Amino acid sequence: MSSIVAQAREMAEAFLADALPRRWAHTIGVAAAAERLVGALDTVQPETVVAAAWLHDVGYAPDSADTGFHPIDGAAHVSQAAPDLWSTVNLIAHHSGAVFEAQERGRDSELARYRFPVDVEELAILNAADLCTSPDGALIDPQARLDEILNRYPPDHPVHRAITKSGPLLLAQARLVAGAAEATSPTPPTARPPASSTVLRRSATPSPTRCRRSAAGI
Repeated sequence: MSSIVAQAREMAEAFLADALPRRWAHTIGVAAAAERLVGALDTVQPETVVAAAWLHDVGYAPDSADTGFHPIDGAAHVSQAAPDLWSTVNLIAHHSGAVFEAQERGRDSELARYRFPVDVEELAILNAADLCTSPDGALIDPQARLDEILNRYPPDHPVHRAITKSGPLLLAQARLVAGAAEATSPTPPTARPPASSTVLRRSATPSPTRCRRSAAGI
């Protein structure tokens, strides 16, 4: 594990593990998915993507929540508290269609302080990892994940309104990223990870680079 990834994991654990254990379980799953995806794809800065995956939801933590809009809160906290993790800040700020939710919340100007990631592939991988992970950290089909979010928030909630707009784009992006990773992975689709795999591996994963379809949902 690289130093930037280890530092990101440590920070995320400190903020989420005790305060928001379910969010921490989701974070573990997202980081694992990001690690698999960057391992299959030729990503320029794989450590940055995995580190951002660990940190993408720290804005939910009580100690870092300020505006109530977690991408901005997380990015602000990381930029102030962990200068060594600066490379992750713009990814955190813009992950999973944050621009749509910022518009719904009237926080466009605050989000604009963070530059949209130059390497769009890195953001796409982070988004795919997030969308392929359930709130409990299990692999899930992206469409089931979107449905879960829409069911969790009422129609008049900013998150619901934002996902209604961004969902089709995020879904297409996740399918494209997962499909590209599947195509380049040397692991056959039916193979399971070896017993010696990292502790973050998902034990029921039919393919280490693919979002599974879930009939049961969450």
